[in-house]
Amino acid sequence: MATVKIRYLIRRRQKGGHVLFYWYPTKQLQAVGFQPRRLAERSNDFADAIREAERLNAELDAWRAGTPLSKEPKPGSMPDLIRLYRKSIRYENLRENSRKDYEQCIKVILAWSVRAGDPPVSSIRPLDVDAFYQGMFPKAPARANKTISILRTILEFAVKKGLLQTNPAVNPDLHVRSSRN
Repeated sequence: MATVKIRYLIRRRQKGGHVLFYWYPTKQLQAVGFQPRRLAERSNDFADAIREAERLNAELDAWRAGTPLSKEPKPGSMPDLIRLYRKSIRYENLRENSRKDYEQCIKVILAWSVRAGDPPVSSIRPLDVDAFYQGMFPKAPARANKTISILRTILEFAVKKGLLQTNPAVNPDLHVRSSRN
């Protein structure tokens, strides 16, 4: 069997023997915004991982050649929804400190979306929101609560604009840490 070598595509064998695929650029590329990400997250198929890695490598090559990267998000995706939300009066009326808080959380939300392949917002389920929250909570409980609160606000905006039927983050089971005595 021939070995397939794609730039920055790596395989990681997990406990139990299954393999996960990642696109892992150098530290220098990460410093300019090309972040590592899991490939073929839904299918875990090697052919899908190759296609995703080749697409990411093409974006990287275009950037190296000085071609501006397309900043147009997929219609109906989280980046598209956030773009619309940032144009809303509600967002524009936020105070500067609140907007900074929102932007920190929006970065986390966008990273979550990218890891999932920027699926349509309409495909997000309460179970997905809970898994996102549970993944953040152990490391940064307060930030996890704030991020989910802002995700709920953004998804409520989508409901009001008719982009979603219901808000999958409307009733998250947020944890409250008791104060220390």
